[in-house]
Amino acid sequence: MRPDMFIGSYERSGGHGLYPAWLDSLGAISLGPPDTRIGNASFGLLDHRCGTAWFVEEQEPGAVSAWQWDDQVWTPLGRIGTGGASPCHLVRSPDGTLLAVANNDGGVAALVELDPETGALGKLAGVLRNEGGARSHAGCVRFAGDRIFIADRGLDRVLSCEYGAAGFGEVRTAFAAPRGSGPRQLLLRDDLALLACELTARLMLLRATGEGFELLDDIATDAAATPGNLAGHLAFQGDRIFVSNRGADTVASFRIDGERLRREDCWSSHGRSPRHFAMCGSYLVVTNEQDGIVCVLDIANGGRIAGTAIVPGAAFVLAMPL
Repeated sequence: MRPDMFIGSYERSGGHGLYPAWLDSLGAISLGPPDTRIGNASFGLLDHRCGTAWFVEEQEPGAVSAWQWDDQVWTPLGRIGTGGASPCHLVRSPDGTLLAVANNDGGVAALVELDPETGALGKLAGVLRNEGGARSHAGCVRFAGDRIFIADRGLDRVLSCEYGAAGFGEVRTAFAAPRGSGPRQLLLRDDLALLACELTARLMLLRATGEGFELLDDIATDAAATPGNLAGHLAFQGDRIFVSNRGADTVASFRIDGERLRREDCWSSHGRSPRHFAMCGSYLVVTNEQDGIVCVLDIANGGRIAGTAIVPGAAFVLAMPL
């Protein structure tokens, strides 16, 4: 039976690769043996049409690999270095010909050529080394039109530049966040953007203005203002916005109300340092990195625990299409 999801893990914390997992109708989770070929997968994407997935290998030096899911096994479609260390995020271009990768160490973004039909990896098309050098830490990349946007928590900026098969164009500052805020996660929708600032644990609502953004609103990701809390993963779930809190150990939800952000629900992650989460059917699956616990939350019923599984170094969850 095809897995409902895959769990990536960090080798430094005892993880052994990419774990297949299944949920039953009540949310109980069961694991299969990990694929040890796919290690340190702290983020990934799946193309539902062709069954190809791309995973970062968050290590030094960094790499990205492509795999096709077929007949209960991952078939490799290439592996290539990302031109930097600790890749932590990637996104596919709208035309399917490029993969953009953010390297957390050294502030490097990379472009990798893709076969638009199969998703197989080609050559490295370009590497962008931000002006901050070692102080720069690229955390997230996004495509929008003819530009690519990079959230850099070291420089406290969202950077922007044109891109193409020849690589990156001139880099500009699209948004300057307050000093020390550490912008890490960026989402784009129509003329709005959401920016999760890791170090100050703030969620910002931005509006596009030409090639940049202006601030409309910002709100604490943790209503309790837990000391030392860091903003974690950020994702849309329909019209809702989910963000994890690493320190408060919660997942909070918000909505956009005109030009304001409105706080809604908040659920315990039932583990320390929720690094990533994803919806799997009606359940929210959370990877608690420090405890190595994957928790299945029934958010329709107050966020109660429906199931748990032990995955050392749990870093990332990839939900498969229903």
